Amino acid sequence: MREEDKQRNRELAERLYSEERFAPALVLGGITAVIAAIPFAFVVAAMPLAYGFAAAGVGIAVGLSVGLGRGVSQKFAFVAAAWTLLSILLGSVTSIVFAEPGSPLEVLTTTPLPTLFGKVWQGFTIATPVYWLIAVFSAVFFARRSLTRAEKLAIGLRELR
Repeated sequence: MREEDKQRNRELAERLYSEERFAPALVLGGITAVIAAIPFAFVVAAMPLAYGFAAAGVGIAVGLSVGLGRGVSQKFAFVAAAWTLLSILLGSVTSIVFAEPGSPLEVLTTTPLPTLFGKVWQGFTIATPVYWLIAVFSAVFFARRSLTRAEKLAIGLRELR
């Protein structure tokens, strides 16, 4: 590779990294995770067989939100995966709270947190981790910025340095 090609690739990689907006992606992903947990909870409570589709929907929503940060580095994928799993966990607990007799506020104030999480784990099946993997894959796929072939080359060469 000629020296001017190397320089052009360095400049392209630096431009791509300088366009990243991690803090807004982190905040927006968190907000989306909390919001996505609500419909997830209602879908799972109404139709338990739709758990996988609801989990994938959470992953897609969180991934798209984190993707607005125009990330090319791995930290965007990690953040999207973490927010997705937290959102699914929050949605699962919320569905348990709404399934219990009494008002949700009463259930939250009278039921110990370990009991709520215990009920979430009682619903754990062999397919649950598969659904989580699908959700995380969806989040990671949508969280990172799509790149052209030249941009991928520039990023790869930068990471090799």
